[in-house]
Amino acid sequence: MNDVKQWLLEVAQEAFEDAADTVEEAVDAAHESMENTIRTSGSRDPWDGDWTGFQDREGKPHRFGSAPGRVHTGRMVGAIDKKVERGNGEAVGRVGWLDEGDWAEYFQHQEYGFKNVLAGVNVEGMHSLETASQVVEAILSQRGYRE
Repeated sequence: MNDVKQWLLEVAQEAFEDAADTVEEAVDAAHESMENTIRTSGSRDPWDGDWTGFQDREGKPHRFGSAPGRVHTGRMVGAIDKKVERGNGEAVGRVGWLDEGDWAEYFQHQEYGFKNVLAGVNVEGMHSLETASQVVEAILSQRGYRE
């Protein structure tokens, strides 16, 4: 009977390791997806203007329009983090702007969209978190962990 019990424990451990590895893979892919979305999604309707006075007062780098977009300072991409914790028979993955110290309010505006009052345009949200979650769902589904 001990052989059967040992075999079952080994099978369960292997299944857990496979699932945890899948969580790691999904988190890595979601992280990459968020970075890609931020780097490649921009304003459909480019806008321009000279707000150097405002930017100087705010201590922000100069920019004269919608380009270079969401990667202007690198802060939004640089703040994306990922974590996978394994223990007690579970693996929990998280990806996004996890560290409050790295998060800035404008990330939320870019994520969901906003009215740029300086340019007088509506900026469409990038929805990087939603896209990343769809990547996770696809990977979990491919591996048989979701129906």
